[in-house]
Amino acid sequence: RLHDWNYMFTLEGCKTLSCLESRWAKFPEHARTDPEVKACYDTKKEEFTAEGMLTAADFALGYVGTGIAKGVKHITIEAYNALMPIFEDLMEEAKLSDQSRANIRSIAASGEFGLNAVVSFLLGVTLYPAINTAGEPAWEIIRQNVYKAAPVRLLPETTILRMYYKGIMSREQIDDMFAKIGYNETNIQGLVDDFKYIPTISDTITWAVREAFYDDYAREFGTDEEYPAEKMQFYGLKWGILPEELKYFWRAHWFLPSIGQGYEMLHRKVITDGDLDNLFKAADILPWWRDKLKAISYVPVGRVDVRRFIRYGIITTKEESTIRYEVMGYNHEDAGLMTDFSWAMELEDRKNLTYSQIMHYYKEMDLTADDAKKMLMDLGYPEAESEYLVSYWAFELLKEAEDEELATIFDLFAAGAITYDNAMDRLGKIDMSAARANRQLAKLEKQREKQIKLLSKEDLGKLLAAEVITTDNYKEYMLHLNYRDEDIELLIKLFEAGAAG
Repeated sequence: RLHDWNYMFTLEGCKTLSCLESRWAKFPEHARTDPEVKACYDTKKEEFTAEGMLTAADFALGYVGTGIAKGVKHITIEAYNALMPIFEDLMEEAKLSDQSRANIRSIAASGEFGLNAVVSFLLGVTLYPAINTAGEPAWEIIRQNVYKAAPVRLLPETTILRMYYKGIMSREQIDDMFAKIGYNETNIQGLVDDFKYIPTISDTITWAVREAFYDDYAREFGTDEEYPAEKMQFYGLKWGILPEELKYFWRAHWFLPSIGQGYEMLHRKVITDGDLDNLFKAADILPWWRDKLKAISYVPVGRVDVRRFIRYGIITTKEESTIRYEVMGYNHEDAGLMTDFSWAMELEDRKNLTYSQIMHYYKEMDLTADDAKKMLMDLGYPEAESEYLVSYWAFELLKEAEDEELATIFDLFAAGAITYDNAMDRLGKIDMSAARANRQLAKLEKQREKQIKLLSKEDLGKLLAAEVITTDNYKEYMLHLNYRDEDIELLIKLFEAGAAG
């Protein structure tokens, strides 16, 4: 592996980073993948990268390395014996393989340049990392003290802008800081303007829908009321929001009445059609739907009202009534059924009304039986049914006359205007069936019995005391008054004692 050491020697001879990279690029693959050659390359690259930044490690390495290198250049081959023990210790610390150690010994014995290469390599592998690790914390403290004594770091641009809009920094201060970063006046103004709040598309649309851009709308609907201008502008400016934009946000923030509440206000005459249109617009309702939504806000005519309209001739066609039922929510087929039902019911009602009128006029003797029969047939009744109805009405007339005569007889008898015999005589003159006559006679007899008056307990007591009736008569009468036997006996004893009422 002697040739690998030649590669490391070549890298050590580079004085610039570009030279190092050029030579490294020309190395074959086996040299670039060799751990020791790669370590030498990385060490040299770190040195060149850190050029101009003197650290404690650089200082120590430069001092020791330069001193040793100069000494090596002037020592003769006799110095080899003095340096080899040091080399052996360094190789042991680096834990190099036996083959690598043999190669190093061979190179060191090759002369001044070989000995110099060995010194540079062993310093890079062992001494430099140790010095760098030990000295870096102390150097970091020095670096921090330097920044503290002469601060040069600047704030990020966004932080500077945010502090400006929050009022923490003045315009002069941020101009100075941006200038130090490297911005000219034009770019500084661009940064300040760009940081201002830009409303989103959604915000802008909301402003337009809620009429936030129009002062006359704000005056009419009071969207500027209760606006805390001072507080809003104080916080808004911190976000870069312009005062007029803050007012737009305020005008658009109000809650709106629901569409249902709008309907209710319209129906109660609290608002006008135009007011409802404004509510639709503010609620972001698509214009195509607005008149349709307004149309469904009204209550459709109900089923009962539709039948009434048919009855009074307000609805004159089935087509119109079908449309009315469809408006209620019925499908076309069901609306047709409801229409057929409503018209059939109305015709039946009209038929029943005319039937009642014919019957009334017949019973009042304004129509003959033939006239009544013809009118019934004109209504759609069959001839046989018409004859039956007229006959039935005639029977009802006779029965009504009998009922009136019977009521008169019973009223006169109850009032005592006629005697029982007179009442019986008048009942016999009524042309009615034998069964009904017997029932009326029995009814008259019961009424006569109800009219018989019995002596009171006081009257019976007086009669008994005056000996007009006997004790047995008294008992019989008292039983008719529903007194108990034992109570009757007590009353008799009382009378016999002279205390009867």
